[in-house]
Amino acid sequence: MYWDALQKFFLCHQDGLIMMNNGTVGPMPEPVFNTLAETFRIQATRPCDVYNYFPTRRDEVKRKVARFLGADAEEVAITRNTTEGMNFVANGLQLEPGDEVLLHDMEVDFLAASPYKWLGAPTGIGILYVRRDVQDRLIPTIASSGWDTREDIGKLETLGQRADPLLFALGEAVEFQTVVGKDRIERRIQSLARRA
Repeated sequence: MYWDALQKFFLCHQDGLIMMNNGTVGPMPEPVFNTLAETFRIQATRPCDVYNYFPTRRDEVKRKVARFLGADAEEVAITRNTTEGMNFVANGLQLEPGDEVLLHDMEVDFLAASPYKWLGAPTGIGILYVRRDVQDRLIPTIASSGWDTREDIGKLETLGQRADPLLFALGEAVEFQTVVGKDRIERRIQSLARRA
């Protein structure tokens, strides 16, 4: 069966335990873990690659994440978790009298998520979607050198040195779930919910 074969990719194998809580930390597939470990190894053994190779890979991952979400890469910022993303919005949004917090027919301006809960990514990596036409209303509340020279979503990502291996593992998690397929995953969840 397909799902039995897929289960073998996950490293969470504790006798008698069925992982059902993805609300805090979800299980990580082996390809994601391997990417995480290998990229940390590169950072530790070939630190020059952090400057030469990692920047182009960062942009590639952001494009993958954006495609997965159905957004443009210019609308996605990488954060550490949902809380950080929500705080960027709550603290950085300058609301005016008459502004609404809940935008109609789910045409959201902002969406914060922790892909380590539901996507199989490692902990410590988050996603913040900010619709392009509202980005100028959001002022960074945490910033490092260069934030004031950016007029795009990048102004939210000038946080100094980051743990790039987490980002690259996020890219691998997106690829893993893309291969499985969103529709197939949704059908499986619905089937398990009916069974439960």
